[in-house]
Amino acid sequence: ISASRDGSVRVWPIPRPRWEWLAGRRHIDDRVNDFAWSNSGATLVMAEMSRTKRHAWPGGTLQEETEWFGNSGSDPMGFVCESVACCGEGKIVATGHRDGRVLIWGSSQAGPERVLTQCVNDAHVWALKFSPDGKRLVAAIRDDNRLKIWNTDTWEELCDITAADCDDIAFSSCGQWLAYCDGREAVLLEMDTLKPGRRFRGHSITVHGLAFAADDSALATACEDRKLRVWDPRTGELLQTLSGHTASIQRVTFSRDGATLVSGDADGVIKLWHLESGQELFTLAQFGFGIRKLQFDNSGSVLLACTEDGRVHAFEGQAAP
Repeated sequence: ISASRDGSVRVWPIPRPRWEWLAGRRHIDDRVNDFAWSNSGATLVMAEMSRTKRHAWPGGTLQEETEWFGNSGSDPMGFVCESVACCGEGKIVATGHRDGRVLIWGSSQAGPERVLTQCVNDAHVWALKFSPDGKRLVAAIRDDNRLKIWNTDTWEELCDITAADCDDIAFSSCGQWLAYCDGREAVLLEMDTLKPGRRFRGHSITVHGLAFAADDSALATACEDRKLRVWDPRTGELLQTLSGHTASIQRVTFSRDGATLVSGDADGVIKLWHLESGQELFTLAQFGFGIRKLQFDNSGSVLLACTEDGRVHAFEGQAAP
């Protein structure tokens, strides 16, 4: 409020930080466990404890929620929502739950259109991904040590693979490979045959995260032994080993131009690395809560990090040309 000598009193809006509503402290029912963008990056879907929200992200500008699923009627969302994936422009949303179920949602908010897996107490569907062409859906059911793949045209289950303590999955940009964690190894699944192929060995403890570079020239793995490893996915050659974290590394992602690697650990520390030299650039954040998800938006200028306390943090920088 301002008062002027001209006799007027003016009320001014308080500037609101762009990401305030996204990164603020949340009630336990609103804690975010996962997020996913549509293929074009125009839609952001977030999995909260008891519901999933769909937001518009036009031109990289996050807007308030446009739709939500669950938490209505007889609680159609079911037991805690832990993972989410969306297909196309977010018109089809898949949610994974602590009770082991995978639900498929369409345009209706009344309830799920399909239930792909049955209830298994504390099975934990820890990761969900649609293939780049949208024709396959993959779920990592951690405590059941299973990896399941469905045909999204018929929702027929195509394969069920053993994957020990699988926390993360990643598709190559070309869609040829699916990388997944399997205990102390990372594995490439050939999507044309749905058979496990090359295994990346040499991790001393459990692999928790993995990511492909945008051009599929490199695969990065994040390990409980506090090291990042960068591999050639075509040959299996270990290209680099990066050290600097003091806690188990949970997630990893590449910048859009492939020049920078971003990693997050169990203590909530996020580090940036120069990939060509293998040098640590700097520590981006220290949250005190483990990192559940790290991902850039399609512009490459906004990095989102989801932490174990259910908050989503946004970092904005200059996009590479």
